[in-house]
Amino acid sequence: PMRAIVLTLSLLLTANLATAGFALKDGERVLWLGDSVTANGTHIGLIDAYLMTQHAAIRVANMPCGLPSETACGLSEPLHPWPRPNVHERLDRAIEKLDFDVAIVCYGVYDGIYPPFDEERFKTYQEGMTRLIDKLKADGARVIALTPAPFDAGSFPQDKLLPEGAEEYGFTKVYEDYNQVMKRYAKWVVEESTADQTIEITTALTDAIAEQRKADPNFKSGDGVHPNEAGYAMLAEIILRGLGEEDVDLRQIPAEKKALALERQRLLGISYREHVGHKRPGAPKDPMPLDEALVRAGELEARIRE
Repeated sequence: PMRAIVLTLSLLLTANLATAGFALKDGERVLWLGDSVTANGTHIGLIDAYLMTQHAAIRVANMPCGLPSETACGLSEPLHPWPRPNVHERLDRAIEKLDFDVAIVCYGVYDGIYPPFDEERFKTYQEGMTRLIDKLKADGARVIALTPAPFDAGSFPQDKLLPEGAEEYGFTKVYEDYNQVMKRYAKWVVEESTADQTIEITTALTDAIAEQRKADPNFKSGDGVHPNEAGYAMLAEIILRGLGEEDVDLRQIPAEKKALALERQRLLGISYREHVGHKRPGAPKDPMPLDEALVRAGELEARIRE
């Protein structure tokens, strides 16, 4: 019995040491704002699954509220079928309707609207991000800004990549070195944004993809903008490391629990987004009301933690 007590204390101490420097604290409610990459939310589901199965002492309530096509700057390329939604259209409602301690924000890949770098366009991104971060901080939230999702030219249709000087760029016709534009945006987020903390995902994910491509020249991380399962797994690990979890291995998550966490994430992502409201076309006709979704999410969480 004494050995069991010592072992239990040792395990608790190890768990506490592992989470002592973690940026998210037990009991915190975390709002995620961003574009399609955030709206898909696979990385949020993986982070949930990891924390619930590997760090059960940290109970974080992730509140996924990404919106596909959204920007922080309000710009839209002419090629886009309708004006891109702007986070500032729904930000006040999100603050009013939701109670959160931390906000994790990720914008940029659409804010650049796909041509070569332009100083004026860059300025709209800086202004939009600063307004977003400062308004969230004024409401009392701690803000963690992720740098933009990278553009992976190696996963994009090669015949749709355009050189500098093309007549028109947009989501279907992308400047071939657009990721260099994203790296400029990322540098500003890390060095000059008003966020309380930043996590560099642009170069980190670009480098992780390049490593995979060395082993497999045909490796695809997604469609160039939106990650696939492998891309989201890389992204989740990068974010967890950025939050302070140094030794991340998502393979430790049991497959059935990962599946439950991803199901839970999809459910909450739609309900939080529609609860806040937005102007993007294509909203689901009968989204599950948030209070019902939270009950269902609680049931799924209990199964993940058991």
